[in-house]
Amino acid sequence: MLHRCVSEGGRLYFTAFTDETVDDYIERDPTNPGLVSTYNPERLIEILEKSGWFALNVFPASRFQQTAFVCRK
Repeated sequence: MLHRCVSEGGRLYFTAFTDETVDDYIERDPTNPGLVSTYNPERLIEILEKSGWFALNVFPASRFQQTAFVCRK
């Protein structure tokens, strides 16, 4: 959805729950879908690329945030 709102060369920053042991995607809390959606990081990068984004940087999760992605359109 954001792709059409960003100029060519524009950037996107977001965080996501990632786990390399997850095959694709899971809901860690099925009673609250979307609350703790967890992705395999490589799969999430594939989704980004299919949506027209290129991951410039991926910063691992820390005490203060989930995995952070910086992407370019």
